[in-house]
Amino acid sequence: MILLTDPDCGSCDTDEALVWLRRVLPTLSVSVVFEDSDEGRNLIGQHALRSLPAFLFSDTLTKTDFFAQAGSLFRVSGKQYLLDMEELGLPPGKYLETPSITDRSIIFGNRNASLAVVIYSDFQCDFCGGFQKNQVKKLLNEYGDRAAFVFKALPLDTHPKAPLLAQASLCAHEQGKYLDYANALFSKQHELEHRPNTRQELKNISWMAKLDWKSFSDCLDQDRFAKQVEDEASEARSLGLSATPAIFIGNRFISGAAEYDTLRQMMDDALVGVHQR
Repeated sequence: MILLTDPDCGSCDTDEALVWLRRVLPTLSVSVVFEDSDEGRNLIGQHALRSLPAFLFSDTLTKTDFFAQAGSLFRVSGKQYLLDMEELGLPPGKYLETPSITDRSIIFGNRNASLAVVIYSDFQCDFCGGFQKNQVKKLLNEYGDRAAFVFKALPLDTHPKAPLLAQASLCAHEQGKYLDYANALFSKQHELEHRPNTRQELKNISWMAKLDWKSFSDCLDQDRFAKQVEDEASEARSLGLSATPAIFIGNRFISGAAEYDTLRQMMDDALVGVHQR
């Protein structure tokens, strides 16, 4: 097996995965290749890899009992077999492809910064509310002059009202009130969940947040940002995201409402990396 990784990526630790692999494949031989080597770059291009660490097996894998029982965990690429980390439920440590940032994106902080922080949220997600109020607010206050903070929607299938709530936040952003409106949505999460006329409730919140009520109502009734919400969610799923909050700090990724100290360390490391380029 070839293990493709980045030695400087703390979240790319593979110790537990290797222990498990050696348990199911006792004769496993591992060759470590680094991302920034010629061989690493060739492997990334050859197999269209989008994240690290990556586990590439030779075709002798197909002769094992493990493959006979768990062949669905692998993607065939040429004469090699790529272990699907998503199928195992293991989040990537580092992405080689990061979310796009367009003219439509919601951006705070320093729009021209070399470091981009992309945050995916769902307005019906309990963890997202606390994460926005605490960790995200602190990150903006501490790093807003050094990074671009991009907010994207990832409505989960278990939250039927989330797409409409995300649309409403974009209607508020159209009037320069995204953060105020987003905070109001999170504070009324449970009320909105049980109210039958969600559109009217969202309009009421816009009035309380001192938005132009008519402009906001027209935006919401026209589903003006439905396509953007769909596009952002599709992109997130193409990156293997299935839970919120999810945050990219440059090309490093962390899933869930991480503690602020963890995020701060990732920010500091990413900023050092940007300055060394």
